[in-house]
Amino acid sequence: MPSLPFRVRALPDLILITCALLAAPAYADIVWTPQSGWTVQGGALGSLVDADSAGRNAKEIMDRATVAENSGHAGTALSLYEKVARNYPRSDFAAEALFRAGNLRLDRRQYYTSFELYQQVVSLHPDTKHFNQIIGQQYDISKALIDGAHNHMWGLIPAPFTNREQGLEYAETILTNAPRSEYAPLALMNIAVGLQHLGRTEESIDALDRMINTYPQNLLAP
Repeated sequence: MPSLPFRVRALPDLILITCALLAAPAYADIVWTPQSGWTVQGGALGSLVDADSAGRNAKEIMDRATVAENSGHAGTALSLYEKVARNYPRSDFAAEALFRAGNLRLDRRQYYTSFELYQQVVSLHPDTKHFNQIIGQQYDISKALIDGAHNHMWGLIPAPFTNREQGLEYAETILTNAPRSEYAPLALMNIAVGLQHLGRTEESIDALDRMINTYPQNLLAP
């Protein structure tokens, strides 16, 4: 009996591999332990993406970053997290690096940079386990700016002016990111307050109308 061509003989194996990939979660989770550093757990793509040298390089930088962060060296950690996000954007570690960099920027009251780092996670990694936490952090940033907080330049010097307009833009972004979250009606209320601060009364009323019509069952509606 003539032997089958290689592609035909390999077909069952390819089918099994494909089925395994489809059955596995598309994205891996990463977990930190002091003993092993960051490790990839589960996910069809994670096992493929982070088994190569780029994945190992990303892990090594992530490990150094988290050790630095846990040791109180926030500047070093921030630089390393942003390096992972910049140099290994397709790695399983990229979303975690962006999230942690956003947290460190927020600690420095660098509101603009922090918000944008969080937004990169939401836009590029919408399945992130940190999604709800990120929306909450974005809400806090938006509210702080609407209330008159000063963005800090280089994490040290407060800007000489407030920027409520930027806070309003961020609130609208939250509505786009998570329209069904608990933060959406709050964001609309903050938009109304911010517009009042800016003397734009008619627009403030429109924001309140949007809140009432979109979330009539919310406790804020009455």
